[in-house]
Amino acid sequence: MVNALPRVDRLIGRTIDNGRLCLIQPLGQGSGGVVFRAGDTTSSILAPRDYAVKCMFKAEKGTRQYQFQRREIQYHSSVSSHRNVITLHRVVEEGDYLFLVLDYCPGGDMFKFLRERPVFRRNDDLVKKVFVQLVDAVEACHDRGVFHRDIKPENIMCNADGTSVSLGDFGLATEHRWSKNFGAGTASFMSPGKLQSIIR
Repeated sequence: MVNALPRVDRLIGRTIDNGRLCLIQPLGQGSGGVVFRAGDTTSSILAPRDYAVKCMFKAEKGTRQYQFQRREIQYHSSVSSHRNVITLHRVVEEGDYLFLVLDYCPGGDMFKFLRERPVFRRNDDLVKKVFVQLVDAVEACHDRGVFHRDIKPENIMCNADGTSVSLGDFGLATEHRWSKNFGAGTASFMSPGKLQSIIR
């Protein structure tokens, strides 16, 4: 059950976190879960606040999947105070579900942003700016002993105009500086050395 994704139609409009958050619309999904935009029902109508909420089936204690979920939460929490890492505000457990309450980035992920908006085209200054932000985020993670292992456009979130980016999705992160497992990550964004190790 934990390897399947939660059904979107069963979660749209659902309130969680003691009624504080209402799941409004799906933003995307991956192997780990489905991400929704959620409205904070306690915020003002004049200044509504949204969050991104990652929904996963709660894994059974003692299983490998349970360890993966707990590690994701642990590693993300330990670095989420950095300005260019998506903030993990809290974790909500309700019924069969585990909800990670995260910052909402209105620009969406970098992959979608690059396809739909030309703001980076012929704008070297902006490209350098967001690249430095990403390097800062990765350096901060490494300083805290967290190694992301899946850096790609889909895991980099943008603000509305693309001037600020944040690293997210720590589902494949590890604390081990050296690893014999070279299969983690997304093949299209692996380094040549890593790909060669897999192919051999």
